Amino acid sequence: MAGPALLIAFIATELHVRAPVLPLNMFGNSAFSASIANGFAFQFGAYGLQFMIAIFLQSRWGYDALGAGLFFVPFAALWTFATLVLNRRWAYKGARWLLIAGAVVAALASLICLGVSDRSSWPVLLLGTAVAGFGCGLFGPSCNGAAISSADPDYAGLASGVLNTARQIGMAVGIAVLGLCLVQTDPILGARIGIAITAVGFVSIAISAYRYLPGHQN
Repeated sequence: MAGPALLIAFIATELHVRAPVLPLNMFGNSAFSASIANGFAFQFGAYGLQFMIAIFLQSRWGYDALGAGLFFVPFAALWTFATLVLNRRWAYKGARWLLIAGAVVAALASLICLGVSDRSSWPVLLLGTAVAGFGCGLFGPSCNGAAISSADPDYAGLASGVLNTARQIGMAVGIAVLGLCLVQTDPILGARIGIAITAVGFVSIAISAYRYLPGHQN
């Protein structure tokens, strides 16, 4: 309860001071607001999904910590490749294109992960998480560029700070919410519910980027 109350108090204070720490009129820019929401959804899905599946592998399939970590090597490898190679190669397409393409790939990857069942379905989960890493690596860096370029140049540093805060909150909320999905009588059903939530989050990123970001944003 303290968190929402403090947030309301902060907003009320910011609306009535001459030099606010966070000028709320920044959020009147739909492209900026969409970019902040996308940053939240990115961390929610990308990191929440990793946490949930790592717990699932250990609690349901009996993996040890090392085995669960090694399971995510393809995820990390494809994320790195998409971030370091494809983002540079396709930068000319703009942040909007990268956000939409990457988010769609990540959403499709989440749908692949819905095929998880008993331990024999590990190839499905491995493929799904690997493709999710590719999609997240493709659109993740564009969240930063979209937020900063859509903000007033005088607020560039502040925009970066707001985005990073939203991303960290998204990660924390994602870990909490998706972790709770496993606290079900049927952990497989819980995992599928969590995976479906991440898919919805990734789709929301694609939709908001398509609707609110300029077509040739870099």
